[in-house]
Amino acid sequence: MADSDVARAQERRRRGRRRKRRQLGLEELAGPVPVDIAQLERRLGHSFDDDQVTFVRALVANTSMGTLEDVEDEERTRSRLTQGAFIASSLGLSVTLGGAVVVVYGLGSPELLAAIADLLPHLVTLTFVLGLAQTVALIRWLRELNRNTRLLLLGEPRFSESEVTWGFFIPIVNLIRPYQVLRWVHARSDPDQLPNMGDVEVVKGLATYRQVAERRVFHPSTWRELGFPIGVYWGSYVLAALTGRSAVWSWWLSTSTGLLAALMGVLVVHTIQARRLELFRRMQRVLTEHEREE
Repeated sequence: MADSDVARAQERRRRGRRRKRRQLGLEELAGPVPVDIAQLERRLGHSFDDDQVTFVRALVANTSMGTLEDVEDEERTRSRLTQGAFIASSLGLSVTLGGAVVVVYGLGSPELLAAIADLLPHLVTLTFVLGLAQTVALIRWLRELNRNTRLLLLGEPRFSESEVTWGFFIPIVNLIRPYQVLRWVHARSDPDQLPNMGDVEVVKGLATYRQVAERRVFHPSTWRELGFPIGVYWGSYVLAALTGRSAVWSWWLSTSTGLLAALMGVLVVHTIQARRLELFRRMQRVLTEHEREE
């Protein structure tokens, strides 16, 4: 989908949300307003600790529901595009590996083997292009999440946008910087910065991305126990990059670990976005209850 089409779709959703909010009598915040924490706790049925009180005061005073919804909408779109890039890359690598296996082990007629052998160089080129597109999509997604940490009062970004971008390309630095950015964004997306205030269906096991993105179905493991995909993803990514520059025999190892990295990349995006969607849900609940008491 073109960027202009995405922008138009997001603008239509914004207008629809504004109409709905006017119908409900929920106006946008005009600026800093006092917060009655005790009354808000009674309405929500939950108590805040000291850190949460500080966060809630800043949230109510500086963030409007419209801004939060717009950020959520944009991040949801960007995460889907990033996951799509990882999926496309994994499919390309799978087809290339399958074709190589067929040729090496002679699994077919001579005509078929010759055709696949002729096609393999083009498949290798395709996987390179898809891998580049995957990296670009990941960088754009991380830049947006890093930038939104300040907008949503989740802390000052640890890395500048240029550090996020060039951290993927500067030798030596690119072995550790992207991992650091992923871990930092994962940590700053912790939904437990606010208490779980209900309105969520708890299921056993890991919720699918569609459930997370559309139905808002969550389980604690979705955000607490699934930090490990980041380490597996980045380890396999680095191994694929390093072995890809070695002898020809290492092509199998490089392509296989590249495939593992692409598959784990899908789970990494899912894990981080699940945390952020749950955090957005809790923030929206606080803002909604606060505006209703105005």
